[in-house]
Amino acid sequence: MTADEINVLKTVLEGIVGREGFSYLEDSPMKVFDELLNSGAASRRTASALLHTLLMKIPEYVKGGSGDLGEEEVSAKIQKECLFKKRESECFARVYLRLFSKENGEKWEKEKFSGLRSFVSKEWEFTWKGDTRWETRGGSVGCEYEATMKLSPIEGKVNDKKLDKMLSKNPFLSEEDIADHFIGRLRDYLDEEFENYCTSDDYYEPVCEDFEAEYYASEWCQKHGFEILSFTGEGFTGDYEPDLRGY
Repeated sequence: MTADEINVLKTVLEGIVGREGFSYLEDSPMKVFDELLNSGAASRRTASALLHTLLMKIPEYVKGGSGDLGEEEVSAKIQKECLFKKRESECFARVYLRLFSKENGEKWEKEKFSGLRSFVSKEWEFTWKGDTRWETRGGSVGCEYEATMKLSPIEGKVNDKKLDKMLSKNPFLSEEDIADHFIGRLRDYLDEEFENYCTSDDYYEPVCEDFEAEYYASEWCQKHGFEILSFTGEGFTGDYEPDLRGY
């Protein structure tokens, strides 16, 4: 492995860690392997060798050394765990020592939770569309609702256990990923409430125009540390469509 190849591997791994977090190397070694191949950053042989080091937990060993490990020590560990020849072990030792350098450690420490900090400083606008059907033995009615709302996270109050777990695995989550998570959760919540509203009565068809979407959105926001800055919504109840099957 040449010096240029070592730097390329280090750079690609830096990007992966900065995007996905340290645990990604341990939890998703095959995805790291695929990215190396698909990006053209490494040959299949080199990517396979690096995959072997991931499976043998070499990154955790180097990272856990807190910068106190030397090339000879890391190379010996790789030789022992991966059964590589001395030259190949030395090359991968350089990759990991540069990846987990003091400079990178300081940079990553500053970048921790930067996506969350950016997320709570902005306003987020999105559209939700509810779509279901009220059905009886004789026919059905289409039920729709569309709402556009702008939300503002309340700093220090945003809370979600699933997000906490995501951030514990990857403290470098982007603001877009966090926004997608919360918007997805709110859409799922409104979908469920709209479905319940439209299908709860077997005898009387729903009036979708009366669905209190803003109330339910406010309820969700209060629970998760958001406030609604603006909300517009409108429901639509379709015509009754008789079920003519079997006649």
